[in-house]
Amino acid sequence: MIWEGVSASLPIVLFARATRVVSWDPDLWGRIRRNIESAATAAQASSADLADVRMSLQGQLAAIFFQLRGVDLQTQLLDDTLNAYQDSLNLTLDLGRRGLASDTDVEEAKAQLETARAEKTALRVQRAQYEHAIAVFVGQPASTFHIAFRPLNALPPRIPGRRAFALARTQYPILPRPNGGLPLPTLGSV
Repeated sequence: MIWEGVSASLPIVLFARATRVVSWDPDLWGRIRRNIESAATAAQASSADLADVRMSLQGQLAAIFFQLRGVDLQTQLLDDTLNAYQDSLNLTLDLGRRGLASDTDVEEAKAQLETARAEKTALRVQRAQYEHAIAVFVGQPASTFHIAFRPLNALPPRIPGRRAFALARTQYPILPRPNGGLPLPTLGSV
C-alpha cells in the first residue's frame, strides 16, 4: 500500500523515544550512606542467622544419627541377651522335666524371655523413628529411606588425668586467700 504523496522507493522510518530519569540528591547529613550501611549490616546478619540455623540443624542431625547407632548397639546387646535367656529357658524346662526345677522357675524364665522380646520391639520402633527423622532432615521419603544396621563400636577419646587437670586449671585458675582460708576462683574464671 502506498500512501498519497509518499513514493514507494523511500523507506519509512519509525522513531522510538526512550527516556531515563536519573536523579541525584546531595547526602549532606549522611542519611543515604547510613541507610546503605544499615542494609548491608542487615544482610550480613541475615546471612549469619542462616548459617546459625544450618549449623544447628546439622548438629541435630548428627545427634539423631548417633542415637540411632546407640539403638543399634542396644539391639545387638539385647540379641545376645535374648539368646542367653532362650538358653536359660531351655535349661529350666529340661530341669523341670527332671523334677529339679519348679513350675515357678519355668514361668519366671518364660516371663524374662518375653520381657526381653518386648524390649526388642520397642527398640525397633525407636530405630524407625530415628531413621524417619533423618530421612526428613535429608529430604528423602521415609518409606524408601534406610540406614544399614551398624552398632556404634568406637570408644570416646581418652583424656589422660594429668592433661584434664591441667586443662581445668588453666580455664579456672584458683588463687589462695590472703588470710589463709580456702582458695576462691579468680574473677575472670566465674
